[in-house]
Amino acid sequence: MLAGFKAAPSHFSTSASVVDGKLILSMPDAITPVVWQMDLKETQSSAFEVAAAEGQNFSLVSRKGGSKTSDVIAVFSSQQAAVGALMATARALENNRAINYVKETAGSYAPSYAPSHHPAPRSKGAGSWLTWILAAIGVVFLIFLLSAMIMMRPTPIELAASGATAASSSESDAGVPVSADDFLRQQ
Repeated sequence: MLAGFKAAPSHFSTSASVVDGKLILSMPDAITPVVWQMDLKETQSSAFEVAAAEGQNFSLVSRKGGSKTSDVIAVFSSQQAAVGALMATARALENNRAINYVKETAGSYAPSYAPSHHPAPRSKGAGSWLTWILAAIGVVFLIFLLSAMIMMRPTPIELAASGATAASSSESDAGVPVSADDFLRQQ
């Protein structure tokens, strides 16, 4: 190793994006690292697949139209790495189709070169956790309010007692003790 140079990290993963109407695959984890591109017009009639290659290697290949021949895009040392490249390609193409669908239905003229990088899903940051915490606090608060309202409602016995007292007493009789017999006779 030359003095002053550090070894490159030993593992990179395939990424795929759509930029300026082209599918771009960056495959540093292939046996021979490669950056590959294809015009999106060609992908409409193409199929991508993982095929067994020489030895124990696997290839990501592109098959155009109904052709029986395929073009090798990259060769990987494991099937998992080749399938990872295939899935990154699929996500980039799906995302591009979603962007184009939104543009067509919404009438927006956003540029078609909006990059869509893959394979890593977007990490959920602090904003996501904060949303969940605030939602949980809101639910607890609503439960507290409902239980407090239920606890403050008078029971049927309290309602009957207060209704009987209110019906029998008038402003002139307020504060005057009445026996039960007299009370029942007034009813």
